[in-house]
Amino acid sequence: MAAARARARVLVVDDIAEIRELITRMLTADGHVVDAVATAEEAGALDPAGYDVLLIDAHLNQGSGAALIDSLVARDPGIVRRCVVITGGAAGPLPDGVRVLRKPFDHAALLELVHSGKAPGAEASEPSPAGQAPSGHGEPEQGDDDDDDREAGRAGARQPRVIELIDWLRRYDHGAISQLIHDGPAQDLSASILAIDLISRHVPADVERQLDEVATWLARTAGVLRDLTDQPWESSRAGLPLADVIRRQAAPALAEPIIVHATEKARPLEPAEQRAVTTVIDMLLHVGQPQRSARAEVASDERLIAITLTVRRDGPNETASAELAALDRLAWAFGGHADQGEDAGRWTAKVALRRRPSAAPW
Repeated sequence: MAAARARARVLVVDDIAEIRELITRMLTADGHVVDAVATAEEAGALDPAGYDVLLIDAHLNQGSGAALIDSLVARDPGIVRRCVVITGGAAGPLPDGVRVLRKPFDHAALLELVHSGKAPGAEASEPSPAGQAPSGHGEPEQGDDDDDDREAGRAGARQPRVIELIDWLRRYDHGAISQLIHDGPAQDLSASILAIDLISRHVPADVERQLDEVATWLARTAGVLRDLTDQPWESSRAGLPLADVIRRQAAPALAEPIIVHATEKARPLEPAEQRAVTTVIDMLLHVGQPQRSARAEVASDERLIAITLTVRRDGPNETASAELAALDRLAWAFGGHADQGEDAGRWTAKVALRRRPSAAPW
């Protein structure tokens, strides 16, 4: 027990002054020796190898925490077990063995991490596979066109590339939003929870209970933000039936819930195929003015996925022609076409996607 509570030398690297100060106050109050700096360059000047624990923020204004750890491990592989990445979002690729402490964390979790190297909210990083670029960068497979899959055949050269590009852009946007949340709300919430934790130790019991309640609310909010940023953007749809995913994706674009009818005459759609279907429908629905209602029919067999989207629009008539032309161009990019229905306010877009082999990405 005495060894577990031995005084430790701790180096804190975080570009947020409030976080540095709060962590320093907590650890020094527990008897530890703490140095706190804002940049990787300042950390390097303090001989990091001489510290028992290195608490390093994942995102620094000048460089990244992961890059700092990589440079430290290159000089001293044994230091990896003393490195802890603090993050309010996804930690990113890290050397195997680096621990992760997710914001917001409280006083007890921080102290336990320093004392024993294991804490609630702390976890070991997992090796990241090299090259995590969006899948599907290979050349699209070429097949023989026949009368049954002529539409998919003429789109074969562009379908995978268009869907791949859209997926890449969405991942990029998700990453940018995650970075924004980490640099703003996640930092502020973490600092607030740590400050409340410190204050609560010096107030009457009834006030302490009230402060604990506020800290719980803040932690719950931070948990929601973490759920938004930790997982890849497509994972929120994993495991859901295709019709439910389409309804969720379509809701922001429609005044009324979309009607979905999906039939599978052969093997079930692979996750990548479901993602392709929802991408096509989502993009088509967002052409022009917000739509009033829509019906999506998805039918698949062993070779094709046929998508028929009928939209009832509410936009002004003077923009109808331009919007229909834009919808048709977008449908063409996916290998389909769009036409006006019985009246100017009803459009139908049809797209046929060529199915991929079971293990092949889009």
